[in-house]
Amino acid sequence: MNFFRSEIRSELKEIYDTSLSLYVNSDTWKIKVLFFLSDTETLNSKWEKVSSAISVVYQSNDEEFSDFEKWNLYIIYVCTETVTKELRSKIENNKFSSRKIIEDNFTEQITDEVANDFIVKHITHDDLIETVINTTENIDDEYEPINAKFWKLIPKDDSLNRKTELQDEILLQFEMIENEN
Repeated sequence: MNFFRSEIRSELKEIYDTSLSLYVNSDTWKIKVLFFLSDTETLNSKWEKVSSAISVVYQSNDEEFSDFEKWNLYIIYVCTETVTKELRSKIENNKFSSRKIIEDNFTEQITDEVANDFIVKHITHDDLIETVINTTENIDDEYEPINAKFWKLIPKDDSLNRKTELQDEILLQFEMIENEN
């Protein structure tokens, strides 16, 4: 799923000019993602205004937006500095108008490639198949323990579950091996 930069409505362009950009996918089911680039101080003072303005300009138009599109409107607030946990929580947990995401400590320009990377990371998770394949390959690798004697003490089945005596016995054997060295 690729997203492409779209023109921002003139009402928002006049107010936010270069700090706001819009990306829309080309699928039948439209997902709109707005990026707001700022520093922490601007983010703290303007995130609610940005959210409200986007709501009025984009979500209030019943003819243009289906219900799906109204509730699949995202704002990714991209901050050039670290965002505190308190501010992040306040913004991301706000239920008004759109889904909100914070990406902080950003030092680049928001290009189409960067925007798509953020969208994959936070929204579509299109990279999951690749991640699962890579993880599976790593899981299939044979584990080589640092201490083979310790490794041999651990049963390969579920026999340790809730069996405290067996666990205690294994710990004793660990201590004995450790004392040998």
